Amino acid sequence: MSDDDMDEKPSGFEKIRRTVRGESLDSQSCSIEIFLPQHLVDHFNDEARMLDEAKRKVAREGRERQASRYEMADRASEEKAAAAPALAAAPVPAKTAPPESLVPGIDFDPQLKHLVYATTEPEAVVLRTKLMADEEIRVRDLEIVDRLKAKGPLRRIINPFQCDPSLAPFDRLAGRHPHFGPVIDFVKIQVVRCRANAKPLRIPPILLFGGPGLGKSHFTRDLAAALGTVCRRCAWDGAVSNATLLGSDRKWSNSAIGVLFDLLCLGDCANPVVLLDELDKVGRDTKDDPLAPLHSLLEPSTATQVRDASLDFVFDASLVTWIGTANSVMLIPSSLRSRFREFHIGHPTAEQALTLAFSVAANAIEKTASPDFAPPKREVVLRIAHLTPREIYQVVEEAVGRAALNVRTWLEVNDLPAELIPLDGDSRLECEGGVRYLH
Repeated sequence: MSDDDMDEKPSGFEKIRRTVRGESLDSQSCSIEIFLPQHLVDHFNDEARMLDEAKRKVAREGRERQASRYEMADRASEEKAAAAPALAAAPVPAKTAPPESLVPGIDFDPQLKHLVYATTEPEAVVLRTKLMADEEIRVRDLEIVDRLKAKGPLRRIINPFQCDPSLAPFDRLAGRHPHFGPVIDFVKIQVVRCRANAKPLRIPPILLFGGPGLGKSHFTRDLAAALGTVCRRCAWDGAVSNATLLGSDRKWSNSAIGVLFDLLCLGDCANPVVLLDELDKVGRDTKDDPLAPLHSLLEPSTATQVRDASLDFVFDASLVTWIGTANSVMLIPSSLRSRFREFHIGHPTAEQALTLAFSVAANAIEKTASPDFAPPKREVVLRIAHLTPREIYQVVEEAVGRAALNVRTWLEVNDLPAELIPLDGDSRLECEGGVRYLH
């Protein structure tokens, strides 16, 4: 087809001129002319018109929004200028101290109450909860925050001196646990000292060590009762980790709060007793040492700012009474032992054994028998006095069952195991010097 033929427009076609550039940047452009069917040309022209109209609409709406913003800013300036005289004449409200700056001695009595956390902590938990992807943990956190807000940040400080200045509960405690006399005296001194110095009651950490079955754990629970506070036992001879006391990390799906947060922030008192039972039997791993948190928790200066990993919540645990038990202190790290006041618990004397046997037997009856069950008789106590407190509890528990089988509400010597029942009166239990004890 010749060039003259290309200049002639075929019937039903439209000539279109387009500029074409090569693929490389330095290539030259050239113009070409092509013939397209009329219906395609009309379609392309319609699309071009629609695109131009859309661009003009977007530009128009942008100008309208800008004008609206200017108008709103002018109106706000006019309202502010009109309200200025009234604001100048209004009295300035008095500033109030933020909740987290409660002052001991002014806002509360430091001998009766203790600020266990800043009141901003629950709101911080709420803010962090909004970023949580785990719905279950988010619901749990919000429920805990509701409980914290209901209780407030102050907790009672339990001091037995306020209830009974004579400290009679400690005298009764010494009667039930005579071989713990030095420990009881030490605690009494701390109670009186805090009272004399007008300081909140804080008892230094105590470590009780000695042979198995001497009643160390039983004594700790009775000591908490004498103090008038609660006792929480943490057994270190089982499956424990460094999350036991201060919670597990939030990144785990089974994240849970620690013992201390539950006792202090969700509890009612600021100075509970925490029993660290069998400290010498804990299994330590270099990556997860269960005893590691105790290094800071047992120091008053660092215990004021401890953090629960599960809730990321900072609170004060400086008034907690820590009591550890062990059979051998040589298995406890020296860095931890230096934070305790250590007491060696030996076997009771003959006289102390009788008192201790009656106390443990009465406690076993109280916990395992009916309310109308009688206290143990002297002849029963004589036959179990040579046993350890743990063995006494086990023997009495079994004897209570035998008494119940015989429809009795008191113990007889025949309820005891056969090896504890004398064959000929008291010939096996008594001798010329009096009662004979196997220990």
